[in-house]
Amino acid sequence: MNLLTCKELTYSMGYKQIFKKLSFSIQPKERILLTGENGSGKSTLLKLLFSSPNRKEFQWNPSPISISYLGHEIGLYSSLSLRQNLDYFGSIYPNRMEIDFEMELLESFGLKKRVNDPVSTFSEGMKRKAGLIRALLAGAELLLLDEPLNGLDANSLPILEKHLETVYGRGSAVVLVTHGLGNFHFPYLRNFHLKDRNLVVTDA
Repeated sequence: MNLLTCKELTYSMGYKQIFKKLSFSIQPKERILLTGENGSGKSTLLKLLFSSPNRKEFQWNPSPISISYLGHEIGLYSSLSLRQNLDYFGSIYPNRMEIDFEMELLESFGLKKRVNDPVSTFSEGMKRKAGLIRALLAGAELLLLDEPLNGLDANSLPILEKHLETVYGRGSAVVLVTHGLGNFHFPYLRNFHLKDRNLVVTDA
């Protein structure tokens, strides 16, 4: 049984058609690499999955489904401390990851000593890590990551790899958008490549 079945998604922004009868499925616990040239609609597709899950083209199982999303914005309230943000967003997700995992994330990303500081005082790299921590802690059935490697230093890449393994182990499906993995290891099962308003699906 598919976690998501998408049937003939057509979507336009103004006069520009982004997708034309896009059809695909996502399996439970599946890891998908979403690629495509600039402007192909990668970010748009993730935003639609997160912000418009009730579109008629989307069939979810279960329904409703829990979705965690990290876009180009980190999705945190800058005036609140990181602790206040994590507590707030943690209250939204019923299957939130355990406190031990939260402490491990804060420690490994170097934010444990800053957890009570307003997010507005963080550097851009720290904000990106804080956004990742929020997204990873959700324990959602579907995790959507839009260019999660942007803003991370080289030392943070193996840390993210390790924590994603924990998320996989909890049973989350993951869709990761990137222009290139480089030295980052993402054990995806299928590649969704957007081109000319359509989707080309290949096995890893």
